[in-house]
Amino acid sequence: MGSSVSFANLDPIFHNVFSFSKAKSFDLGNYPKDQTRIGTFSKAGIVLVDCHLHPNMSAVIVVTPNRWGTKADPSGRFVLPGVPGTYTLVAWHRAAGFFRKTVRATEAAGVSLDFIIPLDADGVVEQAKR
Repeated sequence: MGSSVSFANLDPIFHNVFSFSKAKSFDLGNYPKDQTRIGTFSKAGIVLVDCHLHPNMSAVIVVTPNRWGTKADPSGRFVLPGVPGTYTLVAWHRAAGFFRKTVRATEAAGVSLDFIIPLDADGVVEQAKR
């Protein structure tokens, strides 16, 4: 929390980066090529970012309440080194939402866990199809 993100416009057309998210609501206004606007994120949560001028452009910023965060690799594996203790791990998927598991890690041994995201082959949440 408290980190900033630079939104650089490297395109020859204007952009307008905005979010209506609970964790951070903002509108950086229209700005041309070679200009950058900065957003600072001080509240934990998911920030969905869009462009008023280009509905096909979007991004997601995950703001964590601590310094630990990671992204899974293409095989779904992830590592959080140097965090012994008991924690609640939270996984988030844009379509499926939040998943939580409590784990205990020690200096001597890591923890292996699985988050099963209920998506079909098309990336649709299976519960939503019922």
